[in-house]
Amino acid sequence: APSSGKVFMIVRADNVAYGQNSCKYIATHASSSSGQVAILEGDLASLNGQDRTNGCIQYLKANYPNLQIIQYATKWDTPTAVSDARTALSTYPNLRGIYVQWSAPEDGILAAEDAAGKSTPVGSSSHIVLIGNDGVPHEHGLIRSSKLDATISQPANSYAQYAIFYARQALEGKTYAAGQKTDHNSTIVSLQGNLEDALPAPVVDKSNVNDPNLWGNSSQSNS
Repeated sequence: APSSGKVFMIVRADNVAYGQNSCKYIATHASSSSGQVAILEGDLASLNGQDRTNGCIQYLKANYPNLQIIQYATKWDTPTAVSDARTALSTYPNLRGIYVQWSAPEDGILAAEDAAGKSTPVGSSSHIVLIGNDGVPHEHGLIRSSKLDATISQPANSYAQYAIFYARQALEGKTYAAGQKTDHNSTIVSLQGNLEDALPAPVVDKSNVNDPNLWGNSSQSNS
């Protein structure tokens, strides 16, 4: 989101919900409600990183206080995230889940689990829940093969669609207000003095990974 200035509409997913839903997934699928959850954060200088971290922490503290939160600041750097995952795996024998705030480090994290002797299929009793954020086709493949538990499907196609939509609305003199509901299952919110269409971003796991409506399953993204 812009840090200053006036814009007609920000088109962005609800990143607080990213964090909340990611860590809710870990907590509800972990083998125990006590132990540790590692958050491999993006850059906390970015609003997306801040929101995802804050959403996760708020949810776990309010609903699963016995899960200890371990934070690692990666600045969206994949080697750093993989190294931090190795540290968490070697430091915490009761590690219940890893929340990585973007998709690129997932292969490296899975390799680190394998090297540490902690790689188990999704759903097994000793499994460490791993969830990412993006919803790219590669993640869908990892979910189908029971390596990755879940991801958040970032509405990449909708960003372009509604950016064009609101550009047209601005030219036509239309107005919007915070709290207004849209016809595409989102709400207009206020963000740093501007309006934002906070687009929904669904959780993807084995139950819905083949849904053709997910942008990661579109013919364009797989071509």
